[in-house]
Amino acid sequence: MLSLVTATISSAVTAPCTSASATATCAASRPASTAFAEGRATVERIVTPRSAASPHTRVMYARGAPLHLDTPLFQPPGSPVTVLSGLPASGKDTWVARHAAGLDVVSFDDAKAELGLKHGENDGLAAHRAVDKAKALLRRREPFVWNATHLSDQMRAKTLDLLFSYDAQVRLVYLEVPCDVLFRRNAARDTTLRQKDLERMLHRWEVPLPWEAHELRYETGAPTAKR
Repeated sequence: MLSLVTATISSAVTAPCTSASATATCAASRPASTAFAEGRATVERIVTPRSAASPHTRVMYARGAPLHLDTPLFQPPGSPVTVLSGLPASGKDTWVARHAAGLDVVSFDDAKAELGLKHGENDGLAAHRAVDKAKALLRRREPFVWNATHLSDQMRAKTLDLLFSYDAQVRLVYLEVPCDVLFRRNAARDTTLRQKDLERMLHRWEVPLPWEAHELRYETGAPTAKR
């Protein structure tokens, strides 16, 4: 099988904060947008995806399908789904309001609110409710947005595995703001998410890569890069 990339990914792609408190975290590290810009440049310079006949061919090849990248793979019809990825307070709800008004939204936070759960309380029940909603939309091949943090490759894989099993057309949108902005926003909003819990999430942060979905967009406040 041909290799999808020409080199391994530099560790500069992710730059989690490492200090003991939210204030020290932001003071001791570069702004997240700076770290991300450098990481993205590293990806573009070092990780060179091999050209493929189609986005679907590329995605399925990366997921282990026995095919050749130069041969287009037929994509059955399925739901157009936008999967959001970003830390809490990175602007996911704002993005939905601006770019996906009127679409159904699958959200763990909404499921928790409907069930009256606080952050970290019975996450499994909330996840089950959100997944059931997603499956119903996928069976009807309806477009929707999956609004969740999806911070790591492992977390995104659970969602993407489900979507691809229903032949969804997946666009992945990664949102990011500097960590000082995250903590300021989180402190100002009505949420049960504590600052120390938000800080811990920074250590699980992994930037999405181009072959995870049919389309990948990085939205970091800088000019949008379409992938």
